Amino acid sequence: MFFKSLPLPVLYAVALLIGVTGWTGCGVKSTSGTSAEQPGTGSGSTTTTPIFLTLTDDTTSNGLVSFYANISQVQITPRNGSVSTLYSSASTLEVTHLAGSSHYLTATSISPDSYKNIIVTVTDPLITYINSLGATVTAEFPTFTGTAEIDFSDLLTVDTTPLEIRLDFNLEQSVVLDPATGVMTLTPTFTATALPIAATSPTIGIGLLETILATVSKSTASMLTINTDVAQTSMSCNITPATTLVNLSSPAALPQGSLVRVNMDAQRDSSITCARIEAINTSNEAFAFAGTVNSYRGLHSPYQLTLDMQEGSGAGVSPTFIGQGINVNFDAATFTIDWEGMDQTNIGFTPNFTTTTFFPAQYVEASSDIPLLTTGNDIGAIPGSMTTVAAMDAQQLTLRKQDEAGSVSNVTTAANGVTTFTLTPATNSVFATYVMTATASTTAPTITVIVPASVVTGGVLTATLPGAPAGSLPYVQVRGLLFLNGATYTLLAQRVTATLPPS
Repeated sequence: MFFKSLPLPVLYAVALLIGVTGWTGCGVKSTSGTSAEQPGTGSGSTTTTPIFLTLTDDTTSNGLVSFYANISQVQITPRNGSVSTLYSSASTLEVTHLAGSSHYLTATSISPDSYKNIIVTVTDPLITYINSLGATVTAEFPTFTGTAEIDFSDLLTVDTTPLEIRLDFNLEQSVVLDPATGVMTLTPTFTATALPIAATSPTIGIGLLETILATVSKSTASMLTINTDVAQTSMSCNITPATTLVNLSSPAALPQGSLVRVNMDAQRDSSITCARIEAINTSNEAFAFAGTVNSYRGLHSPYQLTLDMQEGSGAGVSPTFIGQGINVNFDAATFTIDWEGMDQTNIGFTPNFTTTTFFPAQYVEASSDIPLLTTGNDIGAIPGSMTTVAAMDAQQLTLRKQDEAGSVSNVTTAANGVTTFTLTPATNSVFATYVMTATASTTAPTITVIVPASVVTGGVLTATLPGAPAGSLPYVQVRGLLFLNGATYTLLAQRVTATLPPS
């Protein structure tokens, strides 16, 4: 069994350097504190362009289990004029589960203009990782605030075409732990990309607003309003005849407090449409946690697993649970698989997710309406201020999509168009560490990746990208469902993207 330690009993060093390269940033100027500039625009135009701001994450291989932090402010500066605030928030987000997907931050607008830099402020990181002894521990940075201003070498020109501005949090470069000294260096690093929203394809990017775990605050025939994550961020989407409904006949039948998974599409007119609404539990006592399994007892009853909490929503779920290991009892749980958006054609094996076929390193959601078992003491008169989760009794366990990265070998494509290859993750990745610990193995595991013929691969699997180290194997990021097929770890792919290996 892995354990959590809070706060981290080692020394750490903190530095801030946020780099944006979607528009080739240079001239980085980092400061502490927040900007004194007031929001404004520099063009003087009354016309504005819709902007959707989103956050995503690269797959990490450095033993990073979860990364909670607040992207407290994002600003952009026109060539001539004052800073405009795109986003301001007091909510904390978990970033690692966004790999291969993205998180909606806000919909706003700015004036058509040429913009010279972007400013990002990050506060209050809480980092869970695997230390050199194989233990899962948590480090807090409760007073950390850093602001970075990044000048673009080429101006970002905004016309009247709606844009997504996506911030990619590169956690691989952001968090470094020296195993010899125990010193953690935090250097948050971003890239940014501007993606036009095409009139014929109103969805922004790939996987925007995908599988949002949330509770319902209001639902009508035409609109759904939900609270997402432990930070209770509120967002709404319009329900249309094209909205797919799963496990419910009408969105108006969803009572307040219902637990749902939602996919959303952004439109050119700045609206958000509900693409898919899946009811998980319609009780107002429902709640769910999702995260990476770090240990389990599944060969005999009583069955139990421990999740490294990365997502959570619903009754009794609190931000104080961030960074905790959630003990999940599942003697009476139903096992399900999140097949949404997945192709099972000609995959050559039978996917199974049962008490005997799941394992540490899978991404699992546990849901229930049986009240949480909690423990702890309050601080003064603040109820729940020191509450921790002792255990939950799961009524449903759902295998969710996850992201893995590594080098590629043994690429073959069958006559039916299905491609198979061997993925070798880094030995210090969460997958490799948890599997090796659970199996008492000293050999790093590999993953067999199966890519259905319908899946379009971004890049080439048989050649390294320009800029990769000489002699290195091709390196990819794969998002999909991870199974144990006999003795073989098998990842059924939804997306495959060639990328550069970690530096």
